[in-house]
Amino acid sequence: MVNGAEAATFEAVDELDTEGSTVLVGLPGLGLAGVIAVGHVTDERGLSHRGHFASEKFPHVATYAEGRVRDSVRVYADGDLTALQADLVFPPRSRGPLAEGVVEHLTDGCEQVVVPVGAPAEWVDEHGEVTAVSTTDGLERTLREAGVPPAPGVGAIGGPAGAVVDACAREGVPTVALVVGVEPYRPDPAAASSLLSEGLAPLVTDEFDTRTLDASEEALVAEMTEMARQMQRIEAQEGFERPPPEDDEPSMFQ
Repeated sequence: MVNGAEAATFEAVDELDTEGSTVLVGLPGLGLAGVIAVGHVTDERGLSHRGHFASEKFPHVATYAEGRVRDSVRVYADGDLTALQADLVFPPRSRGPLAEGVVEHLTDGCEQVVVPVGAPAEWVDEHGEVTAVSTTDGLERTLREAGVPPAPGVGAIGGPAGAVVDACAREGVPTVALVVGVEPYRPDPAAASSLLSEGLAPLVTDEFDTRTLDASEEALVAEMTEMARQMQRIEAQEGFERPPPEDDEPSMFQ
């Protein structure tokens, strides 16, 4: 367990079978790259809602879409794809339960776990560049052959994404963090598109149509920016992050 954390419970609304599945974990982070990428896959492939995670350690908020309340940490699946989508910013106390919940409920017999992660692009040519942090030789080899190199140097993956990768690695679950260079202070659909076409496609030996993602970038940025502002206000109320930005200040998930 992560620091003795009790796993978040999974409350099913339909049957979930992860045997042979690629498990995508879309969590808030820099550029919202993981949230956008996994959301696009869920919509494009028509994945069905299978249930949600709950924990007393999660922030006690109600999230919604189009005026309807929805579960904050949802799981969708169909065929050989399983996707976790989260609307929450996870304070430190909630990351262990999330990670343990993913391992306990989503990895039984799965093929691999894929966690998209945004990292600040310091130079223009680093924007959209995808590298990988893998737990097995096979995953590293597959990605190298597809032109996705290992992340250079020594580093760490923080936040809830890091907790999930760490928990999966300790349990021997084949896992890869796909790291993409993002514009850190705004939602970055272009980076999410790179994650799908360059990073995820070779892992599932399939292609993703990102044309709608690219075409709707302006609307998606506006939607995700507002979502980020709301989450930062929640962060301030929960007392674990910096105060919310002013209206004319760019915002992001941390």
